[in-house]
Amino acid sequence: PMTPLKIANECRYAHKNKTAPNKKQEINHPTNLYTMPFYNIFKSLTLTSAVLLTGATTTATSGAVYVMTNRVGGIGNSVLVFNRDPTDGTLQRVGLVDTGGLGGVVGLNGLAPGTSIPEAPAGQTPANVTGSPNDALASQDSLLVSESGRCLFAVNAGSNTITAFAIKNEGNFLDLVGVYPSGGDFPLSITQRGNTVFVLNGGGAGNIVGFRHSDRLCTLSELAATTRSLNNIDFNPPSLWFSPAQVSITPNGKGIVATVKGKHEIHYWLLSDLGFPSDEQIITISNGLVPFSFDFDGNGNLIVGEAFGAGDTVPSGFTGAVSTYAINDDDGTLTLISASVPNFQTATCWLRYSNGMVYTSNNDGPTPSISTFTIDGSGRVELMQSPAADAQQGIDRPIDISISDDGAFLYVLNTGTLVNGTGTPSISVFNVEGGVLDLVDTLDMGLPAGTTMPQFDDIQGVFGLAII
Repeated sequence: PMTPLKIANECRYAHKNKTAPNKKQEINHPTNLYTMPFYNIFKSLTLTSAVLLTGATTTATSGAVYVMTNRVGGIGNSVLVFNRDPTDGTLQRVGLVDTGGLGGVVGLNGLAPGTSIPEAPAGQTPANVTGSPNDALASQDSLLVSESGRCLFAVNAGSNTITAFAIKNEGNFLDLVGVYPSGGDFPLSITQRGNTVFVLNGGGAGNIVGFRHSDRLCTLSELAATTRSLNNIDFNPPSLWFSPAQVSITPNGKGIVATVKGKHEIHYWLLSDLGFPSDEQIITISNGLVPFSFDFDGNGNLIVGEAFGAGDTVPSGFTGAVSTYAINDDDGTLTLISASVPNFQTATCWLRYSNGMVYTSNNDGPTPSISTFTIDGSGRVELMQSPAADAQQGIDRPIDISISDDGAFLYVLNTGTLVNGTGTPSISVFNVEGGVLDLVDTLDMGLPAGTTMPQFDDIQGVFGLAII
């Protein structure tokens, strides 16, 4: 059947190429109607309005924002594509592309590592483990744009695969290049520098796995002898507070960093010029509890968001914090610079750096919010404002944040508070000036509703946010 979105894509390509799209192009734009509330919006579109929707993507100055759905059954994951106006930051949904893989859901807190439970089928959680669409993967960089802006990578936690797309048409069209085994269980996070990509798998002991990357073709091929275990104690799917959270190659390309939440560990591997990690990993115990996401400042210092960094127990209220470290490139050791600087919020889980500022997303009380920190040339952080944005500005269970390259706009992905088992996701758009956040818009249409467990055959909401 010809859906409005399908017709719009064909019309756009016919106009651009003067011919109809070939079969390869067609397969990346699903023709089946999703059984999800947000798609009903498009069922009522006329042909004209659908063409106008995609036509908005042709300006030379446009950008894009990508959001990944997290569907553990049915046709699996998709990437939602939004046109981004670089002048005012506003978004307009222009497409949806299947990843060819399944979503997944981590277990909630309160489970000890190594708990003996039966293994679940791919994409499902054992019957006595509950998960939540409010934090389905508990990680950062599950969706990643390459340094060049030419490729997009996505994890499929439920099918143990990663998907590579080629980014075209000023970012507003994704061409599926390939779906690749992740080399482990429950992939959570992806990093890329140059022609090297690493994937963090969170299930069981957890590991990192290296791939060779072609920036021209956006293809991946696994690098032999690059798998390194995290030696974690967990199960598959992993539990929220014990699983790894993020992997990243350092800005200078000399090392790889990964965080493990439950053991409060920061792992570091030296990285050779050919992209091979050292056999031995250097493990630093985090200054604060539950090191989650991280980023690097302009001098390569490591900035770590700690979900409960200033607390004594996990979980504990109002104890979110940020610590910073200098990295010794010769041996991978970390030297503490700023120790668990508090923001007086709970569950400081997502963190980004831009232009001398650090932004954290706090998923819980006293109110779901965004906090801002300043960071100087030596890597020392100080709290600027907390909350810098909260429910009054549309923040509602934030699970990821991203910043435009020019630092002018901050995007916050919200899952929405669950009401009768269902949450309404949204994207909050903020103008950033001197670290001060000014709400521009809140987009709450065109995103799949989140649902509670154990409805494994239904939509589990959204996870992952990337921007060009």
